[in-house]
Amino acid sequence: QSHVIVSVKHFLGDGGTTNGKDQGDTRVSEAVLRDLHGAGYPPAIAAGAQSVMASYNSVNGAKMHGNRDLLTDVLKGRMHFDGFVVGDWNGHGQVPGCTNENCAAAFMAGVDVLLGGKFDQLASPAHRAVARQAVRESLVLLKNKDRLLPLDPRRRLLVAGDGADNLSKQTGGWTLNWQGTGTVRADYPNADSIWDGLRTQVEAAGGVAEMSVDGRYRQKPDAAIVVFGEDAYAEFQGDLPNLLYRPGDDTDLQLIRRLKAEGIPVVAVFLSGRPLWVNREINAADAFVAAWLPGSEGAGIADVLLGTAQGKVAHDFKGKLGFSWPKDALQALNNAGQPGYSPQFALGHGLTYADQGDLAALPEVSGITGLQVIPGVYFARGKPAPGMNLYLGGPAGQPPVRVDTLPASLADGSLVATAVDHRAQEDSVRLAWSGKAGARAFFSTENPLDVSRESNGDVMLVLALRPDVRAQGKVSIGVDCRQGCPAQLAINDQLEGLKLGEWTTLGVPLKCLQKAGADMTRLQSPLILETASAWQVSLSRVSLGSGSEAQHVLGCAGN
Repeated sequence: QSHVIVSVKHFLGDGGTTNGKDQGDTRVSEAVLRDLHGAGYPPAIAAGAQSVMASYNSVNGAKMHGNRDLLTDVLKGRMHFDGFVVGDWNGHGQVPGCTNENCAAAFMAGVDVLLGGKFDQLASPAHRAVARQAVRESLVLLKNKDRLLPLDPRRRLLVAGDGADNLSKQTGGWTLNWQGTGTVRADYPNADSIWDGLRTQVEAAGGVAEMSVDGRYRQKPDAAIVVFGEDAYAEFQGDLPNLLYRPGDDTDLQLIRRLKAEGIPVVAVFLSGRPLWVNREINAADAFVAAWLPGSEGAGIADVLLGTAQGKVAHDFKGKLGFSWPKDALQALNNAGQPGYSPQFALGHGLTYADQGDLAALPEVSGITGLQVIPGVYFARGKPAPGMNLYLGGPAGQPPVRVDTLPASLADGSLVATAVDHRAQEDSVRLAWSGKAGARAFFSTENPLDVSRESNGDVMLVLALRPDVRAQGKVSIGVDCRQGCPAQLAINDQLEGLKLGEWTTLGVPLKCLQKAGADMTRLQSPLILETASAWQVSLSRVSLGSGSEAQHVLGCAGN
């Protein structure tokens, strides 16, 4: 106890911003600020907390990192806090008159230190043991049909899903970098993936463990563990309009269903940093475990999912839900004690091996309409929309490269994608063509889009872009279908009129693409950028919009 300093955060009003906007403005009365948002701080300070982190948000228009009234007069004065006030990452740079490198106003307001760390004891055995214990004891069992769990480690087990051997997915945002993406295995020298832990324990017990992301196996297993969930995210890029899990992309669900159809019992391990609507996945699996973000100690999951070689329980489930689990994808307001409280799983729910784990089929109606799933935004905040992927394509016969993390490139380096900043950190992608060979960047979806109605009007494909290097050869923009209905339009004239290094918007009327031969009822690739010239352009947003949203508009004539 005497060797631990606790930090309470984020001071103040971080959870009460208007419309829930990240880093927004909390516009409330002083009474609400004190009695609701500030209620947790006096008892935390009285209990000995010695660090408070300032919040990104504003309170009634004043940025918290520069708010002397609240940081000094209230926190240090009225609440008698005598520890350190820590700034959040570059939060001081948002104070008027400040930059990330220079902000005396934050110190004058009451911020004492701008982050820091002591890293010499990272990965010590004692620390790793505690972290692994935390993984074991935080797992929440939501379903265990016919007491499938714990699995016998002496059997043949298949481990599948893109989260099984994925430390970025397992550790989440704010790991090594802001969003926790773009990392490789070598970046985690002292970490165990979930697959590492399962393989080690199964092989030690005399069983056989096979890893296959797509679930294709060499020999039929006795059971399968499918590990799936959210890709790493932090604030901004991780914001969601509802509680749907990967709308428009049923890859994980289809994997579970396929294994079940082959007569294989399935344990689903779900990685997420929040409650999401996954009723279909829960129904499809025999057992379902909410594993949250286990961090560097993925082996803690094997500790609980696997029994001993003697057929006993090694570690029971201890985890309980720290929040209510949603019944549908619109049930964002779902707090215990509120009127009409009706969650799928209540606050504090969680099974153990002593419980009867069967579960009646859950409703599979999300409450979200198709229009709410695909709102016409194909790329924003540094990521393709759910159900959409960004690809890099080279010459014919060379398979395209799906951009799961940045940076990414074609094997010959003819096209490279990297993360860049526009309005926020890493909220855009820069595409750089070397000119060695023809290459294209394109967005693609498994479920073809019907934009024929929009094409009959004046709806446009609107690109928020910044030309970084001018092209010397032809640059085209286009669309395509699964069976082939390519349409391309040259955009060199429009690009020539844009200033290098400045963000702007370019509108491409859908009716021009339709006129060029595209079947707008079944688009699989709603945007293709292609050139054989050296060219660099950054994209921050690709969406459907009107002419009023585009500063420059491509005409149909001449194409």
